[in-house]
Amino acid sequence: MDTELAEKLTAHEKLLADVTNTFWIFFVFYVVASLAWIAICFCNYQREIRNVEKKIHENEIARSLELE
Repeated sequence: MDTELAEKLTAHEKLLADVTNTFWIFFVFYVVASLAWIAICFCNYQREIRNVEKKIHENEIARSLELE
């Protein structure tokens, strides 16, 4: 009887260990993917800011040429 209980506990512990390992694998993947997504969004934001600044500069030049 004790060996059955020990085997059940061992099987339960193995299952719990597998679930725990799977959780940590997915959690780490989620964190890495989230950080990558934040970095991509930041790079796109910076690129858009540079494009807007370039357009502002081009419009200033065009406006100054029109006024002359």
